[in-house]
Amino acid sequence: MSLYQKFLGLPFVYKHLRPLILGFDPKKDPNGTYGLLNVESTDIVVDIGCGMGHALEFIQTFSEYHGFDTDNVALSEFSKNYSDDRVYLYNRRFEGEDAIKINPSKILMMGLLHHIDDAEAGTLFDSVSKSRSLKRIITCDCFYEKTKTLSMSNLLTKLDRGKFGREIEHFKQLVPNTLSIIKEMIFPVGYFYKVFVMVIDVKAGSETQRISQ
Repeated sequence: MSLYQKFLGLPFVYKHLRPLILGFDPKKDPNGTYGLLNVESTDIVVDIGCGMGHALEFIQTFSEYHGFDTDNVALSEFSKNYSDDRVYLYNRRFEGEDAIKINPSKILMMGLLHHIDDAEAGTLFDSVSKSRSLKRIITCDCFYEKTKTLSMSNLLTKLDRGKFGREIEHFKQLVPNTLSIIKEMIFPVGYFYKVFVMVIDVKAGSETQRISQ
């Protein structure tokens, strides 16, 4: 990881400087993205790429929350800010065995897919699909606007720490045919930025759906 990427990942930069420059409030979710997960008190939530625990600003009603990340600094900050006996943190990648053991019903991949290549994304979707109780996945990523090569959003996507910014159709192609994109949205974030959000459910009649019933 370059010095530039490390700088962007510093807690102060991520929580204070970055929002100030881009013009958004990290304490708010104006587009209701997290609400799309429809978390209920019986749900087990897995947050892949949980970072500093941003999701817990918006979801408090759940049975268990499991956060996975490979960033030691982010996880340390997470632990300082959130203390709850329903919350479990893991300093490693999410694996298929985790889906089987934890058996999550709701999964967050916020700002994750543009950090991994197509092969890794395919493996990840295969892994989460091993959960017998899986109902919904939410993804949210910066993306390249195909018709606006010189747009500020494209520039910020290029400068983001993620190496795998994609056009929208490419993100959609990552989703396997056992899952169904039931809603897709583009949301402005701050002054210049845009994100692409997918709401993904288990497809009716899929193997995962049959196992969970």
